[in-house]
Amino acid sequence: MNDDFKNLLKLLDDENEQLAGIAMAELISRSDSRLDRVLRTLQESPNQRLRKRIHQIQAAIVSRRKRQLFAKEFIAGELSLEDAMLHLHLLWFDNDTLEEITEQWNDFLKGLGEWGKPDSLKRLLIRLKKTIQFYTVPGNPENPEALCIGTILEENTATDFMGCIVAKLAAAHWGFETEILTCRNEFFLLHEGSVLDPRREWHSLSKEDLRERSFRRWSDKELISLLSYSLFTDAVATDSFRYVHTLGCCVGKRQNLNFLPYPYGNDILNEGSSPEEK
Repeated sequence: MNDDFKNLLKLLDDENEQLAGIAMAELISRSDSRLDRVLRTLQESPNQRLRKRIHQIQAAIVSRRKRQLFAKEFIAGELSLEDAMLHLHLLWFDNDTLEEITEQWNDFLKGLGEWGKPDSLKRLLIRLKKTIQFYTVPGNPENPEALCIGTILEENTATDFMGCIVAKLAAAHWGFETEILTCRNEFFLLHEGSVLDPRREWHSLSKEDLRERSFRRWSDKELISLLSYSLFTDAVATDSFRYVHTLGCCVGKRQNLNFLPYPYGNDILNEGSSPEEK
C-alpha cells in the first residue's frame, strides 16, 4: 500500500471535517481496487467517527456503481421504458432505492385491478384517474416532481407526456396495446384507432379534430430520451449542480461535463472571454 493511499485513509479519522471530506472524495474518485477490501476491514471499527465515514464512502461507491451501470445500459439502448422511468426517478431522488420505487409502482398497478381485471382500456383509464387522480400540467422547467414516477404517484401531478407514459405502461400491464402521439407539442394516447386526450379526462378526439391534426408517433426509445433530457433541463434551469452532474454523466453519453458552459463545465461560451465576462 503506497504512502499516498495510506495518508488518505488516515485522514478519514481526522477531526477536521473538511479534510476528512476531501480524503473521502479522493478515495471514491480513484476507484482503487484495494479500497473495497480496506473498507470491509474498517467498517466494524470501534471508532464511531471512522465507522460512520466508512459507511458513507461505501454508500457513495454503491450509488456510483449503480449510476455507471444505468449509464451503460442507457447508452446501449438496453433499458425498457418501465425500467428507464424507475431508474430516472432514482437519479433525482437518490435517497430512494430501486426496491422501494419498484414496490410503489407495482402496488399502483395492482391497485388498478382491485375491482377485478379491467375489460377495456376505457375502464382502465377511469380506474387510473380514480386511483391517483393525477392531472396534467404543461412542461415546466422547475417542476421535476411531475416527471418522476414516485412523486407522480404521491402528489397526483404529471406532465402530459408522463401521464401518457404511465397510462401506456399500465395498459401494457393489463394487456392493452397503445402508442403515444404528439401534435402541436401536446401528447395523446392511441388505442385501436381512437386518439385519447389526457387533458380532457382521456376522452377521444372527434373526427373533426382528427381531420385538423397531423400526429407523430413516439417510440419507447424516444420517450426515454425525452424524459431523461427533460430532467436534465430541469436540473440546469434550477441551478442544481449535483443533478446536472449526475444526470449529465448518466444520460449525456459522456464521462464528464466539460462540454457544458461555465459554471457546469469548462466549455467557453465566447472564445477569449473570462467567466466573469460571460
